[in-house]
Amino acid sequence: MSLDDVIQALIADAVRQSLSPFLRRLADPEPLVYSVREAAHVLSTSTSTIRRLVDEGVLPIVPHMGQRIVIPRAAVMRLVDSAQRTGIERDVRPLRVQSA
Repeated sequence: MSLDDVIQALIADAVRQSLSPFLRRLADPEPLVYSVREAAHVLSTSTSTIRRLVDEGVLPIVPHMGQRIVIPRAAVMRLVDSAQRTGIERDVRPLRVQSA
């Protein structure tokens, strides 16, 4: 085996090792459902907020899952889409700098 072959094999192995987490994520399909924790992570909120949204009927759950709360991914996406369509934004005001 020549030096070029060894270098090429080492580079290919390093690239494969570096990219494997990303390639694994590309190979895994998006989940059809989220747990409360996963939904909270996706929406950047707390699990208690997700539970409240479920209790209020804003987020539906998959029935017949026992005690486990499972939220359809499509419902989470609809919630985000509805907020974007209605233009819900927080009232953001710039900070005032007081002069000395």
